[in-house]
Amino acid sequence: LKNIDIWTLCLPGLLVSAMAEDDPRLGGHIQEGTHGDIVLVGYACDEGVSRNGGRPGAKRGPEVFRERLARTGCMINMELGVDLSDITVSDAGDVRPDSLESGHEELQALVRQVTELGSQKEHHCCLVVGGGNDQSFPNASGLLEALGSDCHVCVINIDAHLDARPLKDGKAHSGSPFRQLLESEFASQISFCEFACQGSQCSAEHVRYV
Repeated sequence: LKNIDIWTLCLPGLLVSAMAEDDPRLGGHIQEGTHGDIVLVGYACDEGVSRNGGRPGAKRGPEVFRERLARTGCMINMELGVDLSDITVSDAGDVRPDSLESGHEELQALVRQVTELGSQKEHHCCLVVGGGNDQSFPNASGLLEALGSDCHVCVINIDAHLDARPLKDGKAHSGSPFRQLLESEFASQISFCEFACQGSQCSAEHVRYV
């Protein structure tokens, strides 16, 4: 499914206003591909949420994100003196896997590709929209692969939960991505920070682990 088709399907009637000549919006500034200063990648999978006992539905996240993004304000904010028109934004489409494991492989490869393509840019960001938070492990792994072993990265989890649970029957899920990362081959390349976690939501065992 081409990215322009994604936008047309998700945003009937909105693309016209997003691309109005006298009122350019961010939604009309997004182009298909992987070469933008900011590259949007969707992870349309919530199998990891179900494995962790959560409610499915997060796989619609990328679709809803694009819908909301089209309603975002003007490219040029005269009040704040902000002009976004010099920033290129690309949409690389969605990872829609048959299984969580294949989705992780595909997402990691895509993040690595996008990061390597942008390595010569002064400013570059790959923005992954889930989907279940199990995407954090392949997302970070793809980034670290592309940057190489000499690069050190700070990984920040902003969440009420630590997401450092053990695997379930040897399988990843939405609660395990940061344990996977901390026990991966990339562990020595990261500084890890948990931010906004709540004591009522985090088991003592997981707190001691982190």
